Amino acid sequence: MLLLKYLGVIMNVKSVYIIIGFFISTDVIAKGIYSKTFGNYEHAVGDYLIVNNENAKVQVLGFKKDSEQAMYQNRDHVGYYIGMYGPEDQLILREPEITYSHDGFYVHDIGYLDRIKLGMFVSTISEPRIYGRIVSINPSQKFVGINSWYEQGKNVNGIVPRNSVQLLINSADKIWGQNTNIFLTKNSSAKTATGYELGFFSDGTHGNPVWGFHAVNLSNLGQPFQQAFRATGRWVTGFYSSSDIDVAFSADEPKHSALHVTNNINKHWKGSVIDFSSHIDTLPESYLIKSSINDKIVYSVRTDGVQNSGKFEVLRIAKNTILSIDGPSYIICNNRYTINLFLPKKNLRGVIYEVKANSEGVVRVNYDSSSIVLSRNERSYVKFINDGLSWIPLYSG
Repeated sequence: MLLLKYLGVIMNVKSVYIIIGFFISTDVIAKGIYSKTFGNYEHAVGDYLIVNNENAKVQVLGFKKDSEQAMYQNRDHVGYYIGMYGPEDQLILREPEITYSHDGFYVHDIGYLDRIKLGMFVSTISEPRIYGRIVSINPSQKFVGINSWYEQGKNVNGIVPRNSVQLLINSADKIWGQNTNIFLTKNSSAKTATGYELGFFSDGTHGNPVWGFHAVNLSNLGQPFQQAFRATGRWVTGFYSSSDIDVAFSADEPKHSALHVTNNINKHWKGSVIDFSSHIDTLPESYLIKSSINDKIVYSVRTDGVQNSGKFEVLRIAKNTILSIDGPSYIICNNRYTINLFLPKKNLRGVIYEVKANSEGVVRVNYDSSSIVLSRNERSYVKFINDGLSWIPLYSG
């Protein structure tokens, strides 16, 4: 027989030693929130948090007029909403409202102290800026103490702002909607982590679209925002897509480019814009680049380096020329006198050159240890292909 005191009631319990730990545990148990959503604004969310704006509304289906619902067909319901605003309970003090000292500043109106709180950051409105953090408030002396004054870009203290400089109290530069830090420590056996996982469940009846993340500029005012997704610090991969994905990255008519790589700092950078790696010897159906118009391939570069195109860059020459392995494939010779044309000595399987003598001058095409002579009145055209070892004339006439 055991007497168990639970919730202020003495209970006569038999054979409960197995579950006593559950009832008397002092661990904090998370409390959930159960809610139902309907309509819009705060009714359309399970819960919400609005920071620094007591008059703000939940921005879910925020129609100003009922007729606007016809222009937006989705009826959104949100599990949790965050509305983050920059702090507006800020003060800007200027001379003669403020006098600086080496460890703080004096305000001439004691009413300002009601709006100043311990822990607030302050910064001067000057170049360079000078920073400090409020650590004490003395109403009798109308004095606000700071930890120290620090000049922007310098990790030393001791500077005192000029009295002619304005001071921003409760300064804020960047606001965050949410900030999550994951800690991996030696005191825990947890050595792997996921910062954020978004999972979807469907019975197969879902519609289109279903998006994982959506970064949207809702205002589209002023300059465009910089980056919708940003990875910094040391990571092996900035963005990963598994083999289950149909298209790893899709861009819809970007104003500049679908992929942009800069090399402005490291002059010894040896990376690549596109890096294809395979342990399979033959990949005839895979491409590095494929360009299609109306589902018809007009240009392609296979992963084995073979190019296919209905168009080639044309080079017109009238003097001795050494061709580049990366240069034009069609060579039109408009020379009046004899010239020499030299194919690259570097061998690259699949590279093609076509040469046409289009004027009265003779063209001597030099390749490997051989040459072919072209003239407009006799043999005026030749086509070469590189088989990986040497240049092979395919056709001449």
